[in-house]
Amino acid sequence: MNIQLIENTGVAVITAEPDFNPLHKLRDLSAELKSLQFSGAVVFDLFITNGFSDNRFVSIVFNGNGFDRKTFSVIKHIDQKIKEKQNLYIKAHPEFLQASILSLSEQKLFQS
Repeated sequence: MNIQLIENTGVAVITAEPDFNPLHKLRDLSAELKSLQFSGAVVFDLFITNGFSDNRFVSIVFNGNGFDRKTFSVIKHIDQKIKEKQNLYIKAHPEFLQASILSLSEQKLFQS
């Protein structure tokens, strides 16, 4: 489980992995975020399952105790720094690309 806390923003980023869909593990993530004493927006990068689609990034507010599911939203315009950092993270893990929905040509394009 990869949780990145973005300093001084109240934002955490969690990346879907080949064997880990974070939206299916909200209870486990709640315990982890609570242990980190985090409260704020949690951005989920669903690149593996959603690829380049508009719903690659979604967000849910974590109130310090649990997720407020009513706040679930698709992020249409993600902060460019977060996207760039996530792209670098994915490029550093080729197994993420191989497990993604991307075609081989899309994978090559992403890596270039």
